[in-house]
Amino acid sequence: MIMQSNEATKFSSDIDGQLESDSQKKKITSVNIRSVLPDAPVSIHCTLPITVVFSSGKSLIRRIDIKTDKADFISPCPLFISKRGIDLVSQKETVELAWVRDDQWKFIEVDRSYICKHTKIVDLADYGFPITSDSAKEITSYLRWYEKINAQHIPVTINTSQMGWNKEEHCFLLGNDCIVPTSEIDLNEIFDHYEPQVSRPYRFRAVDAGERQLAHSFHTKGTYEKCVEGINTIFAFPIVLFTFYASITAPFLKIFDCKNFMYEISAPTSTGKTAALEIAASNWGDPHESSGGFFRTWKSTSTAIERILQSVNGIPIILDDTKNAPGYDKCGKSCTPLVVQTIYMISTGIGKSRGTLSGTDANASYSTIVMSSGESPSIDLTSDGGSRGRIISLWGYPFKKQSPEIRSYISNLKTIFRNNYGHVARRLVSFIMNHKSDWPCWAEAYKEVCFELASKENVNAVQCRVSESVAAIATAIPLIHAALPELRRDIDLKSLIGTINELAHQEAVLEDNGSRFIQILSDYIADDTSKLLTKFKVERNQQVASRDIEIYSDHDGSDWNFIGISSELFKTLVKENQLNKSEVLRTLLAKKLIDVNNSSKGSQKQVVISGGATGTFKKNLYCIKKSAFSPNEIDFA
Repeated sequence: MIMQSNEATKFSSDIDGQLESDSQKKKITSVNIRSVLPDAPVSIHCTLPITVVFSSGKSLIRRIDIKTDKADFISPCPLFISKRGIDLVSQKETVELAWVRDDQWKFIEVDRSYICKHTKIVDLADYGFPITSDSAKEITSYLRWYEKINAQHIPVTINTSQMGWNKEEHCFLLGNDCIVPTSEIDLNEIFDHYEPQVSRPYRFRAVDAGERQLAHSFHTKGTYEKCVEGINTIFAFPIVLFTFYASITAPFLKIFDCKNFMYEISAPTSTGKTAALEIAASNWGDPHESSGGFFRTWKSTSTAIERILQSVNGIPIILDDTKNAPGYDKCGKSCTPLVVQTIYMISTGIGKSRGTLSGTDANASYSTIVMSSGESPSIDLTSDGGSRGRIISLWGYPFKKQSPEIRSYISNLKTIFRNNYGHVARRLVSFIMNHKSDWPCWAEAYKEVCFELASKENVNAVQCRVSESVAAIATAIPLIHAALPELRRDIDLKSLIGTINELAHQEAVLEDNGSRFIQILSDYIADDTSKLLTKFKVERNQQVASRDIEIYSDHDGSDWNFIGISSELFKTLVKENQLNKSEVLRTLLAKKLIDVNNSSKGSQKQVVISGGATGTFKKNLYCIKKSAFSPNEIDFA
């Protein structure tokens, strides 16, 4: 049900007198509603059913005997059907009921069955609808007759459960706005929501409070000029700028025939990740989390996210801060994290199959870009190549560094975009709609960019898939600037795309936190091989004590089994590279890349080391197996 309200013109004594005079007429006539109630939310041609009139006290009555003025009571206030709706998929019909309460017009949209069953319509009393169990039969009878005699004058809309692309990409729904090509807009037409239109308009029908909140978040505030003013200051920050472009690439996915993907920014806390996402969100609507709309945190359920995804088609969804995502069941046991479930959902682009009382429900497909942020890349959570290839994961400070100046700049940006939003996407979508003849050329351009980015040397299959997503944004950028000519144009597009593509490829290669740590350790050793003590070196040339051991290997001059690192060095490498210690250890243990002999607590192994003249001693080390490293990756010289 959808509930709304508008102010109603109060009944004046003049109108009361007119109503009373009309009621004294001794002949049957149909009452034109707008001639009596000028602000009634109905067509100027709508009339009351024959024998139904207004009383002097605003109520609706049905005349039984015109000679004696005998009448039956119907409703204590004006009551009409203001609109009809037909669901695009199921063809189920709805009606919008309008009535006066507290001197305001109230509206509620319900299934048509409500006006056909008197036991059902009584439930609307909770919403202030003027009904009781005694009057229910009279009201349902009145509404059915009202619908019949005014069938040609009640506006009909096509209801859809998705915002974004509809009607075979012929219209784009954004909140309560339906964007169509300019050629289809008659500038001389005086639009009246309550008059039937030649072409039945499409509208998003929210079925609950959450969907209404989602639709409402796609509204405008402030000015387009202020939005552009803020956007033109982010060109110095490649990750933030590319995030802006990614947000408004979503409408192009269907045109390019590009699959859904996730776009995420990963960086340490308080570095501007959320600010970058708020800028992206401001293109479409309210960028503040408190709006409860399309900008949300990961503190949610898989069902809620699935329903949101199914509600959009060519619109991005923004989920901030992966650390808020639930990843454990009620018993505290590890289960499939919400982030991983979402990655799989968006990669398929279709909702779950669900049963109905008589069969199965229709599956809703969707086109979207899920934009995310977190302190560690969510790409680490999945090893499946198909889903990993649908994530553009960018690691790095969005605003390049942390400083008082940057913090002040971010604060000013937030102020701009929390007071000016929703304008950019509307202009872009209008541009797309007005250039439909160019869509095939755009799709060909996308294929060419895909080929160029994916044909780089040493690019694996996962990186090729990532390049397809990067190519969608890269292809959209010139079109975005054509639609928004006020944006700065002093940008080295080739350099920007190359930088982002390289960052995304790096993350695609690093499969998880464990693999990332192995690479970090390998680089650490390569920087200074003298740090690596080996069994061969210690026994032949050196005198060492336990406190001197940072990195140790059992390399005996010809072969080796592990490289052990001290707890202190392990913590240092993890902290300096913003990794999660427990995630690193869990991944390495799961892949059986740590050698544990149960001689020490946790994940360490007690290693016996010969210290030359100082004798033999034992030390607890994290021992990474040889199989974790590439052949010849470690130089023991």
